[in-house]
Amino acid sequence: MKLPSLYLRPSLLMASLVIQLITVVVASGGGSGTTSSTAAAAAAPTKKYNAMFTFGDSMDETGNICVGSSNKTELNVLTCTHPPYGETYFGRPSCRWCDGRVVVDFVGCKGYVRKSLFMFGAYGGNDYNVQLLERGLTPEQAMNYTPKIVGAIANGVVKLIALGAVHVVVPGIFPTGCLPIFLSLFGDGDADLDDAGCLKAYNLLTKYHNSMLRKQVEALQRRHRNSTRLMYADYYGLVYQMVQEPHKFVCMMTFWMLGSFLMLQKC
Repeated sequence: MKLPSLYLRPSLLMASLVIQLITVVVASGGGSGTTSSTAAAAAAPTKKYNAMFTFGDSMDETGNICVGSSNKTELNVLTCTHPPYGETYFGRPSCRWCDGRVVVDFVGCKGYVRKSLFMFGAYGGNDYNVQLLERGLTPEQAMNYTPKIVGAIANGVVKLIALGAVHVVVPGIFPTGCLPIFLSLFGDGDADLDDAGCLKAYNLLTKYHNSMLRKQVEALQRRHRNSTRLMYADYYGLVYQMVQEPHKFVCMMTFWMLGSFLMLQKC
């Protein structure tokens, strides 16, 4: 199937550019319990960490995609199972989306665990993308899988805590109904859009997922309140605010782009 051209709005492009800044802002709040807003982060004292570990995207991929799948046909389709991936490390493709080592190969040891910040996710987005874009399910049908998806995330957090993690951020997922690909595929003249021009049904799915996830994070925080600091990061709310009021984030985008430029100059 040939996909139509992506429907890219300036506000959505800007949202994608500043996700890294959002991560830093939301994760920097102090105190106990969960936090989900920049206001909460600003009001709380700044917490300093010795290190930061992230899970869940191709920039940090260490090859687990091959470990978690036994479908040889599916794995063969992935480019990371073919050269030149892995040519400078392992000497062969190893399901890493790079030709060698990644950043996480050089950090992390047990001495840092208790004093480090762990970003666990955001998970769930691709689970819904497969259902909605490849399997053709409706948002309502995809909701049937939400308890299983959220449960898997919660189990991962529990395992991370068991390994000694003390400070863990668990992000929700972005507003699906505002993403360009969904607007391009499903945002026709008959689509039910909200005031920001996003697809209501798809955002309802995202809200359902995030609500269930946040309850799980709060439950885990109560269970481990004496040993662990769990924080829910509200990616949905912050990105949706960018869609509604993009002019308020112009300075943030400029800062991000300048920082990226300076980093490139050093490379």
